[in-house]
Amino acid sequence: MSEQQNPTGRKPEEPINIGPADDRSAVSADLSRPDPSTSGGVARSRSKSNLASNFVKAAWRGPTFLGLAMVAVIWGGLVMRDYEASSSAYAETRRIQDNIIRLFEENVLRSIKEVDKSVLYMRRVIENNYSSVDLHNLVASKDILSDLIVQVAIMDENGIMHASSAGPQPAPKQDLSDRAHYRAHVNNLNDELYISAPVVGRVSKKWSVQITRKFLKPDGSFGGVVVASLNPEHFTEFYRSIKFGNTTFISIVGMDGIVRASGGPVSDLYELGENLSHSELLRNLHQRSAGDFIDREAGRLVTFRKVRGYPLAVTMSIEENEIYADIRNGRVGNFLLGLILTLGIGVAVARNVRNQLEVSRLAVQDTLTTLPNRRVFRDELERLTSLFGRSDNGTDHSFAIFTLDVDHFKTVNDTLGHPVGDALLIEVGHRIRSVVNEADLVCRLGGDEFAILVPSVKDRSSAEALAQTLIKVITQPFEVEGHTIVVTASVGIAIGSESGLDPDELMIASDLALYAAKTGGRRTYRFFHKEMADEIEVRRRLELELRSVLEQDQLELHYQPIVDLRQNKICGFEALMRWRHPKKGLIPPDQFISVAEETGLIVPMGAWALREACKQAAQWPNDIKIAVNLSAEQFKDPNLFETVLDAVFEAGISPGRLELEITESLLLDDSTDTLAILHKLRKAGIRTAMDDFGTGYSSLAYLMSFPFDKIKIDRSFVSELNKRPEHNVIVRAIIKIGRVFNMTVTGEGVETAQQFKYLRTLGCLEAQGYHISRPLPAGELEPLFAKWNSKTSSTSSVA
Repeated sequence: MSEQQNPTGRKPEEPINIGPADDRSAVSADLSRPDPSTSGGVARSRSKSNLASNFVKAAWRGPTFLGLAMVAVIWGGLVMRDYEASSSAYAETRRIQDNIIRLFEENVLRSIKEVDKSVLYMRRVIENNYSSVDLHNLVASKDILSDLIVQVAIMDENGIMHASSAGPQPAPKQDLSDRAHYRAHVNNLNDELYISAPVVGRVSKKWSVQITRKFLKPDGSFGGVVVASLNPEHFTEFYRSIKFGNTTFISIVGMDGIVRASGGPVSDLYELGENLSHSELLRNLHQRSAGDFIDREAGRLVTFRKVRGYPLAVTMSIEENEIYADIRNGRVGNFLLGLILTLGIGVAVARNVRNQLEVSRLAVQDTLTTLPNRRVFRDELERLTSLFGRSDNGTDHSFAIFTLDVDHFKTVNDTLGHPVGDALLIEVGHRIRSVVNEADLVCRLGGDEFAILVPSVKDRSSAEALAQTLIKVITQPFEVEGHTIVVTASVGIAIGSESGLDPDELMIASDLALYAAKTGGRRTYRFFHKEMADEIEVRRRLELELRSVLEQDQLELHYQPIVDLRQNKICGFEALMRWRHPKKGLIPPDQFISVAEETGLIVPMGAWALREACKQAAQWPNDIKIAVNLSAEQFKDPNLFETVLDAVFEAGISPGRLELEITESLLLDDSTDTLAILHKLRKAGIRTAMDDFGTGYSSLAYLMSFPFDKIKIDRSFVSELNKRPEHNVIVRAIIKIGRVFNMTVTGEGVETAQQFKYLRTLGCLEAQGYHISRPLPAGELEPLFAKWNSKTSSTSSVA
């Protein structure tokens, strides 16, 4: 997207990006770290909590039992830690082996299909020229031989080899009628690819796996067999270089139990041609297509996967001892740690004051985040309102309430699960505590809502600075439970001296300010003011008026050009929605798109944008594309596919001229259904683009699962080109990714000539931004065509 809005012009939601994290232990360590600032806030409210006092008295009556309980917890924790570490190591090994085995399967599939193409080619030549084909020239053809193929040969209907690419030429005839790859075709009426067990070639004298197909005579009878021989080591030589473990082993096994290829640091686990038909591996393969199991006899974790479409399976295994080697080495240290902690607890139990502090803390804190809870917040708020309500308080400042809400937290829970969501809330609490003062009270009110009570605020600017800091620190990526997550925050602020001194009224005021921040686009903050109730009513009226914009023809599209950096000419436009209100004039997209999405009106509005954009594109040259953004709500429409095709066909443009832009956050909502729709659209010829690429931490996974035609570099990276070296590296990497996946790469948000030139130097194919042009109505585009697409246009004159 070129602006802060979606294809229809909306402001994009901040994505929640999920990807693998390298250091899970760092996350778990952060979850338990103490925070002295919070302890200060708890201490201020401890005297006000009768519940805490009751807990302290109970603890004093039974310090010995408490000490024994704590010792049990320590040792139980160490045992659980050992168990969790072992489980984590086992799960990580399973995950890595599963990933490698998937790549292994794809490699085997690609190799077999490549060889089969050569076999099919030879068969086609023989059958089409049966009486005149020169078999010796055919097997020596450069169109057939490759690094994969050790030898190609041709046998007649009696199993006599008439031609071979191996050995002296022309190759002498050989009787191979005893070979399994010949016998498999003799009386087989089906046209099937046959993959043999490993054999030593009589001509090549090398181990090989035979890939064969039969060919027919002109009368339709069996004419012989075309053979392509593969070196089994080809399948495993790359994986020998992967330093995953010292005891790993990979292999290819047929469903008949015969080992076709094997290798790895442990290369003698299975021999070539070994029969595993009675092994536990074969029993598992006959029960399921993929999975893993523990081979108790060998003491190995075995991961397997059937090769799609072929009677083969790929396997990878590692010794269990290697999986848990680091865990065993750490048990002595854990045991010593347990002894030290037990001794420390014995001393601590004798110190009644520490008991009292610990138990009272538990009485006034949130159970998930360990932050002070709502009761503490309410007690402290009442204390402050009472203090500032006295005429002789002697202060020239006020206090403030900050209510913070994590934007789109529900998406995290829905896509990654509640345990990950809970862990994220713990980390959010850590982040908040790290940026406030020791005197400030940080509490969790419930759900994803936090509150900060600042007892001393000089003016609005100091409150504003804290709000900006809170939003900035929450926006930084989180490493949680093996996932990288990016969220944002909205903040509502109520100043005590401005919003009244009644605790209930202050809480309502901060909630209204928070609501205003969330409806204002999120990732921002708002101060409470008495007109907020009126503003909410204005938003309600805006929603009502928005329901009639299509009937009253109040929507229009503006178009921002996209320039081909190689030819220095306009190659397309992005359509951006505008609302021209009869009384209020042009309403910015960020004031109505979010309302349209929340009410579902974006579906008919988006359909209108598609039709209008395609109609406009029909008036341009055929090489000019039109890009339209699709929102998440539109993908919930069961008629989206028909809506897009109707827009294209009604306008009379070719499907390839329409480009649909989506963001990664849309894929996270329901990636399976979304990808299914995108595949249908792409099959129909519609182009697709991933917008805001680079802000997500799982974007590469989506590029693997769906072949986008284009990726658009997020404006945040383009704007910092040549300012921050890491952004140069990121942009260069994205451009290389585009080349690898054969995707067009567009740089968004190009504001300066320097950015324009640098993108071209890096090899970026397209650019878009205000340096080229702001979005314009269709009637004002002609000068742009004249400037960029004239025959006299030159790189130097425009860049």
